[in-house]
This record gives sequence, structure tokens and C-alpha cells, in this order.
Amino acid sequence: IYKEAYSNQLNVSDYYTNVGIYSFKVKAVGEGYFKSSDYSEVITDVYTKSLDVPANLQSAIGSNYIKISWLQVENASEYALYLNGTRFYLNTQTGINSPITTNSVIINNEDLTDYDTSNLKYQVQAIASTGGYYTNSALSSAKFINTQLVVLDAPVISLDETNGKIAINKVD
Repeated sequence: IYKEAYSNQLNVSDYYTNVGIYSFKVKAVGEGYFKSSDYSEVITDVYTKSLDVPANLQSAIGSNYIKISWLQVENASEYALYLNGTRFYLNTQTGINSPITTNSVIINNEDLTDYDTSNLKYQVQAIASTGGYYTNSALSSAKFINTQLVVLDAPVISLDETNGKIAINKVD
């Protein structure tokens, strides 16, 4: 890219079109009795960019699990899930802390025993691959899951022997 500059500063970020390594060199261009200089030494700059924050977080509660999902983030190599402010790892019971490489995770209830699940806060972070030009995203906005089940009162039944019917009281 050729750029004329009439100042001793140049905003190089105007030239960044994508993440990566950019090299710069300059020379003074002469006019009239002035001969143009040689090029300066080359300097390089690495342009990095934060990954987008995961969005559209959703959760679903099953009989013995919680499913948390979000929109996939371009260039993310994996995701970090935080429950009540602590990073959650898959397969902790086996000692193998597996990364979350898809845009959803199913957490079995037995994996939640170390967490207060009465009002479970969850957040997601997109993780960049090591050595790349992207950096980890910020944490998503916090969302909450109320995993406390409301237990219904047991219905009261009675037998009407005269007509052979069972009466069942309505449960609120």
C-alpha cells in the first residue's frame, strides 16, 4: 500500500483489513533538488482482535440434566462455561477436564453437586486458539436458571363405595 503522508505520524490501524502481521517501511520522497531517500528498516505490527462475545444464551432443564446453548462464535476454538462465577469443566469426575468445543453443553445433575443450583448463574466465553491472531472474548452477560423443582402436594383421594368411584381432590 502506498500512502503519502505530510506528518511525522501515520495511523496504521487505518490499514488493518484483517487480523495478522503487517509490515511497514517508509521513505522520504524528494522533489526538485532533493533526491528521495532509501527505505527505512521494516517494522512489523501484529493486529489481533477479540472474539465476539457468545450471544443468545439459552437453557433447558431435563429430568436429570441441564442443557445450555449459545450462538456459535466465528474463529472460536472452544468455549469456557462459568457456573456461579467458577469455570466448569466437562468430565471432572474422571479427572479429564475436556474442553467444550461445540456451542452447547449438557450437564448431568451429578456434575452440579458442587454448585448452589437454587439460582444458577451461567456465562460463556469464546476461547481463541493458542498462537493465533484472535484473543478470548469477554464473558457473556449473566443468565440464570432456577433449578429448584416445585413439589406438588400429594392429591387426596377418597372412595365412594355407593357408586364405586374414587374422588380425587384438585392439586394447586
